[in-house]
Amino acid sequence: VGLYPMNEITRPVLDPSQVEGYVMAYRQWLPNPSRTIATRITNDAMSPVLAAGSIVAIDRSMTDPTQLNGKIVAACPSGSPVIRWLEISGRHAILRPNIQSRNYPLVLIDLDDHENNVIVGQVVWSWSRFIDG
Repeated sequence: VGLYPMNEITRPVLDPSQVEGYVMAYRQWLPNPSRTIATRITNDAMSPVLAAGSIVAIDRSMTDPTQLNGKIVAACPSGSPVIRWLEISGRHAILRPNIQSRNYPLVLIDLDDHENNVIVGQVVWSWSRFIDG
């Protein structure tokens, strides 16, 4: 699985020259291997589940928020890619960090706004970095 920088994962067509490396994964771990990429988490918003430095595999074929309720997703609200829990509440999707703070607020997405395609894909696997201390 190609490992891309976080800022590259939202591009519809990925540039192979941007691959930073590769991660090995069993075929059965990846529902859609040809549509799966990896990226390294750059902050601690999902800690301790996914600490900064952890790597996640993202299935870019799975983007329907109603099918991803309760899952960890890659999303791009306001042009900045993030990894967050996705929750459906009425006609809204909520992108929730594991650690809610001023730095990592909840993000609401109006599901009725069909122009609002912020879900990049479902996180289907992770390789976590353990935090010292």
